[in-house]
Amino acid sequence: LEGRRLDFDCKKRKKESNPQGAKVIEDEVKVAEEKFQESKILAETAMVNFLASDYEHISALAEFVDAQSGYYRQATEIMENLHKMLLEKKDEAQSRGRQTHTPKPVTITRTLSGDMNAKNGLNSPMTPNRASGGGSGPCCRALYQFEAENP
Repeated sequence: LEGRRLDFDCKKRKKESNPQGAKVIEDEVKVAEEKFQESKILAETAMVNFLASDYEHISALAEFVDAQSGYYRQATEIMENLHKMLLEKKDEAQSRGRQTHTPKPVTITRTLSGDMNAKNGLNSPMTPNRASGGGSGPCCRALYQFEAENP
């Protein structure tokens, strides 16, 4: 609309400043004025239609607010349940008290072949190669067979 108004004003000034080509310029002014009037009518119609549809806009806004309200209501319930659960866990941990850690001693045993085996009290099995005195054979069985990409 504004561009058409500027075009109409420009052609009207051009007509006033150039009286020699008045017929050609007058036709341009007439066409520019018609386009301006057409654009003005379309803009006014669009504004009236927009204002007439306020019920739809308000209804859509009310639906949006209702959806947001439900979402935040659910989020609040979830956070409250989580807060209760964490408070229960905190009270449970507090009632248990602090447990003291006592390190288990490391025992070192020697085999007949002179190999040393260190145990830290966790019932860990001894390495098969060293315990059995076996040489360079495999010490475990593979669950999957694969080929290495980078040998």
